[in-house]
Amino acid sequence: MIKVFATKGDFIAVSSGVLFWKKIEIGDRFLSLPEDMQKAALAHEIGHCKKWHIEQRILCLLFCFPLVLWLCRKQELEADKFAAEAGHAKALLKFFQDEFDGEGTHPSHQLRRQHLEQYV
Repeated sequence: MIKVFATKGDFIAVSSGVLFWKKIEIGDRFLSLPEDMQKAALAHEIGHCKKWHIEQRILCLLFCFPLVLWLCRKQELEADKFAAEAGHAKALLKFFQDEFDGEGTHPSHQLRRQHLEQYV
């Protein structure tokens, strides 16, 4: 079961929890989005939960730390795919209109657009 909570903070949405205790927190920026983008953001976070991304990250941190950034970027694309397959590709593409180069745990917006275009 995945529970959704509204939380104060300057972010859109984030998933957390392990095994069967998962939650998605939506922040203040989530509430300012159009409905189609809200649904896309939730579908993306549900993708992280359903595909056990948090548990994979924990295992990677424990046993193969050098691959953590690669794994996180791969998981972002997988969560995008999950949301796109649920019918939210166009709304997700709205998120990635700027030219963010990617850093840390997130791939570039150009790469994310390329992966999503097949679902439009």
